[in-house]
Amino acid sequence: MAVRRAGPVAVLILTAVVVAAAWVSWFLGGFTFADAADDSYLLTNSVQALTFTAFGALVLAHRPGHRIGLLFVAYGACYTLSVACLGLITDAVGLPEGWARAVELFGITVWIPAPAVCLPLIVQLFPDGRTLSRRWRPLAVATLAVLPLTPTLTLPVVAGLAGDGPATGEPMLPVVAGEVSQRLIPVFAAADALVLLASLCALVLRVRRSRGCHGCS
Repeated sequence: MAVRRAGPVAVLILTAVVVAAAWVSWFLGGFTFADAADDSYLLTNSVQALTFTAFGALVLAHRPGHRIGLLFVAYGACYTLSVACLGLITDAVGLPEGWARAVELFGITVWIPAPAVCLPLIVQLFPDGRTLSRRWRPLAVATLAVLPLTPTLTLPVVAGLAGDGPATGEPMLPVVAGEVSQRLIPVFAAADALVLLASLCALVLRVRRSRGCHGCS
């Protein structure tokens, strides 16, 4: 039992260490708690990193390899990596400008698969880690197909077409790349919305079946 729980516990501890290190770097870099709660999303990302990883670790400690536990940990990992990037781009670390911009680009992109892919899969597979029936398996495949589209949300920023762009300096991508990405954003939004809606429908049907409503799948 102790050996089985060692892995999940180690993952949770590592997540806590990364988040703590990012906050230390944040404050040493001259930022405040108000900054963390504002545009940087350090506060919200830290909460999600710790919360989802903790839930995932709890599930995996009792049910090793369970898909719901793995998805919770994956969700938390996306936000943990984003938090780590926020810690790396402060003045306390002092990365060269090119590296800082690359890290920020990664940081503003890596969190997106969590709500776009992991969350719908959690809803679809909850609570036993299996789809409602074989007819619902294509929905899981469609959810995974959304993954390659997730960077489209941040590419316009990187190309200097939205917001202030990553860090300071010239855009990291050509304007044409940002324009193409902007055209794909509605496609991503529609696909992700449909996947999430279908996932919620699957969850509702699962609840109805658990209450004795047969033939609902």
